[in-house]
Amino acid sequence: MYFCFVIIRFLPESPRWMITHDKTREAKQILRLMADRNGMVLPADLEISVPAPTTRRGRLWDLFTRRKTAISTVIQMFSWFVNSMVYYGLTLASQNLGSSVYISTVLSGVVELPAYVVTTILIDW
Repeated sequence: MYFCFVIIRFLPESPRWMITHDKTREAKQILRLMADRNGMVLPADLEISVPAPTTRRGRLWDLFTRRKTAISTVIQMFSWFVNSMVYYGLTLASQNLGSSVYISTVLSGVVELPAYVVTTILIDW
């Protein structure tokens, strides 16, 4: 938790946010920094235009207007529900593992650590 507060001081602001708030000069500086760090060359004549603001906001129904989006939404809703039920079911049943309630709870927490590592590795894949 504290790591987030420390690292936020070293991360630059999003160029997209800066462009929408009419800070194109700062956005260009950050884009140049990003290009340098990635071994790329940013064009010298780069033009950035501020997009026109849109008044339309997304609605919940928009998730179901296209077939592919609707299928993805339903799958994600189902997966979230099943994962939550299994996770909380295992957490609540940890006392039935045969040892102390405290040791069982600690072990169920320790089991999650490899899952965090695997998730971090596979998230880009």
